[in-house]
Amino acid sequence: MILWSWFACSPQGKPHIEGTDTTVVWERPEEFEAVAAQIESDLTSLGSPNAAFAFFQNGEIVYAEGFGGETSPESLFRVASITKSMTAAALLQQKDQGNVNLSTKLVDIDNTLRSVKSPQRLPEVDVESLLNHSAGMVDYLELSCDADLSAFAHGTFAEELYIIAPPGVIWNYSNLNYIMAGYAIEALSGVEYAQYMQENVFAPLGMNRTVFAPSAVLEDGMWATGEHLGEEIVPDSYDCPFTRPAGFAWSSVLDMSLWGMFLLEGNTAVLSETSRQDMMVSQISMGLWDDLLTYSYGLMQYAGFNSEAGWHDMPFVYHKGSINGYGSEMYLFPEHNAGFVVLIGTSGGSLPNANFAAIDYLGIPEAVSVPENLYPESDLTPYEGIYFDNWNVQDIFISAGEGALSVEMPHLDSMGVPYDEEWLPYTKDNFMGNIDGYDLVIRIAPDESGIMQYVINRAFVGLRSGDLPQSLQQTASRPSFAPTPLSANPLGLWKP
Repeated sequence: MILWSWFACSPQGKPHIEGTDTTVVWERPEEFEAVAAQIESDLTSLGSPNAAFAFFQNGEIVYAEGFGGETSPESLFRVASITKSMTAAALLQQKDQGNVNLSTKLVDIDNTLRSVKSPQRLPEVDVESLLNHSAGMVDYLELSCDADLSAFAHGTFAEELYIIAPPGVIWNYSNLNYIMAGYAIEALSGVEYAQYMQENVFAPLGMNRTVFAPSAVLEDGMWATGEHLGEEIVPDSYDCPFTRPAGFAWSSVLDMSLWGMFLLEGNTAVLSETSRQDMMVSQISMGLWDDLLTYSYGLMQYAGFNSEAGWHDMPFVYHKGSINGYGSEMYLFPEHNAGFVVLIGTSGGSLPNANFAAIDYLGIPEAVSVPENLYPESDLTPYEGIYFDNWNVQDIFISAGEGALSVEMPHLDSMGVPYDEEWLPYTKDNFMGNIDGYDLVIRIAPDESGIMQYVINRAFVGLRSGDLPQSLQQTASRPSFAPTPLSANPLGLWKP
């Protein structure tokens, strides 16, 4: 038996083997003591059973460690939505091979695809809109099922699901976009998704312990338990073949480091340099921090981050994952050719202080004033109007109140669904509200003329249907709005 202890690659990436014993001991570099201490502190605060962390720079893993029980850097965790960047690379690989273009319509990849509920919008969905989350598809995910991608695409997708916004117009995160991107990979290649990923993405990068099937994880034997609402999660707690492209990969921090180093440095056996660069630069605004937070293909681009001291101009590429029993985060700093990944055995778990300490290892720039375009507008009247969602909440009446938006949703009232009647300003064009017990970030976005046109959430999109009737307009004076200071958590403003 190999017993794993502190794990870190030396500059030469060689382990230290004690005597003739098979125990492999990796020493923690002194410069990462602060990071390790923060990981242990954050895990205690989170109440998480375990985590694994790895830091890489200039093509080398310089520090990696497992925390909690027998967890090691080899331990397999579900990486959740970080899987989307892998799916994006596989579909871009098909583009590199000349099998598809970003503008290719999904129905041209498979002309038998249909949508009973959105027949006019489905033909407008193209490859790029799937990859940059502008396809307008309702968010959808199943944890447990037997259906493969083809059965889903021609069954549930065709018969039951719908497209809630005009494709290619607004950014709106949806797992369904990447489920259908996975189906496109199968339709183009003629190879089952998991097999395609193994042969064409993971194997060329040496990611020999990144898999999808729970049976493979159980056979491997080196996996981390997860925790979800007090329940222990193990590899076969759930699986759904058609959901795999959106977030079901299992991997270790060592394999995820190989993935991060590929994104930073490239490997033409997987992607052309043009396609890799396309993944690492802005493609569409996410509408939360104006142009300071954008999305490409399976990855987010931040112009910097804020702390209690202010704003730090330090660009990075990022994605987070959250699934029952597991949380994941990957940070990439192209200017430093460095990054780190953390995998956690708690649903949606995050280690904010440890993340900050890891960033500080690279040297955090001096803080400056927080950019004005991160703050909400003081005049809320442009958001007033009647918006309509055809699928879920129906009419949304919005009027400007005193430092908040006043909201009425008669359909939810008739169904007895509770919701906040005030939405509080969060960042520019974004508001916080609660519907049916869920805290939501709700964005109101303009059309090309600058008129607010869409009320956006992953579950619904309301399109402007008219101005408010006089009886619903509030005549109270509207004092200037003093914005609440932004969160000290560098990534606390949006949780994918």
